Amino acid sequence: MLSSYCFSIVGKDHIKKHMPCHDSSLIAAISSSWKIAVVADGVGSCKHAETASKIAVETVAKLIKEQFPPFVSDDQTYFSVIRAAMHGAANAIERYVEKNDEGNEREYQTTLSVAVMSSKLLYYGNAGDSGIIALDDQGEYHLVTEQQNDDEGRVYAMPSNRIFEVGKAKFTPVAALCMTDGVYNNVVPFLLHDYKFQVNVPFANLFITYALGLGKSKEQETTEKCKKEAIQYLQSDECKDMTDDLSVAVLVNTSSGLTREEIKWEEPEIDFYALKWKEISIYPSEEIRNSVFYKYIREKNPDWTEKQITELFKKYTGTPKQEEIPKEEKRTKSDSSEEQKTQSHTQSTEGEKKRGQEKIHSNKTHKNKTESGLYDFLKKKL
Repeated sequence: MLSSYCFSIVGKDHIKKHMPCHDSSLIAAISSSWKIAVVADGVGSCKHAETASKIAVETVAKLIKEQFPPFVSDDQTYFSVIRAAMHGAANAIERYVEKNDEGNEREYQTTLSVAVMSSKLLYYGNAGDSGIIALDDQGEYHLVTEQQNDDEGRVYAMPSNRIFEVGKAKFTPVAALCMTDGVYNNVVPFLLHDYKFQVNVPFANLFITYALGLGKSKEQETTEKCKKEAIQYLQSDECKDMTDDLSVAVLVNTSSGLTREEIKWEEPEIDFYALKWKEISIYPSEEIRNSVFYKYIREKNPDWTEKQITELFKKYTGTPKQEEIPKEEKRTKSDSSEEQKTQSHTQSTEGEKKRGQEKIHSNKTHKNKTESGLYDFLKKKL
């Protein structure tokens, strides 16, 4: 049996700006053996992003159901069905624009990720920077799709771009998790990019492990409970840095035989100080870099002595000049004024950086997006 659920919730940034949720998600049954999970993320800078994402998920699911072969077929047939359905979704958006808002196609852009799964097979399609991960029958998570962004981080969205990644998982799937980037970039954080396990397994498990070994009689009740708890968690203060719209669509084989304890995971040792120092290396002024880094160390270690902070500061920056290290116990009104100027300069520099790398979709920068929340996620036990 395949257990499934999906949800899309409006992001904290959109709530503040009184904007609607630009994401859409959907689960559809093809037959007793096959199900579809799909998510779409309407591009944030577009006026009608939510319309584009809604058309995309509804159309791709409808077309896959209509064209899906009734009997077991070869891989190319399944690939063709998914690719044709994705083109069909893009065409549906274009037809809508032509009929209702001619000449404004750029205001209707979206990503699209779709998983088609049975108890033994997983096929997928992806466009843009949403993504899919999957759990195999040996307890290992896999990155199924790749996010599609240019060198400056701008998303390749449809229908303007039709760069469709279509394929088949090379393992027996236990679960598939489709996510818009607001969730994906935290389940697959940049901070784990060079580690053995690129998936934040404890976080991914929150969406999936409820169904392992789940009996049919309790499936509906347990699924609704998991969905409710997942939404509550994503809306809690523990996920306060996840400000984008958030969408998830989940498929889980309840009779795989895999247990939660068999899921593989090793907690990584991440040097957040090295990452922070690398992040601020773009600042043109050594004084600003030192000030920002020193403040970062102090905020992370409020109980440390001045000596402890200085020693760690020297470890990453070299031996600084005395005046480069702020002295909290010697602060004056003049010092405070200078600090405000430095902060203003820093904010200005960061603003210029963001504008220089601005993407079509809002909240798409993900390299440092997960840092504060990652501590909490990694503390969660399997």
